[in-house]
Amino acid sequence: MVEKMASEQLDQFEILAQKIETLLAKCQEMKEAKEELEALLSKKEEEIEELKRKELINEQEKEQVRAKIDDVLSRIEKFESG
Repeated sequence: MVEKMASEQLDQFEILAQKIETLLAKCQEMKEAKEELEALLSKKEEEIEELKRKELINEQEKEQVRAKIDDVLSRIEKFESG
């Protein structure tokens, strides 16, 4: 009877050890997934910053084109009224 109790306790410890191993494996998987997501987030943030920079440059170029068009139109008006 004592052997049976000891055997049952050992079985329970074995079950517990297996559950802990499974839990540790899942924790490792989650850690790796988190690291992958953090790397992806960092990459996407860099892409966003690059797009913002390109958008700013594009807006500046548009503004320069508008200014040149306004200057040319102003010169034409002065010439016509001249």
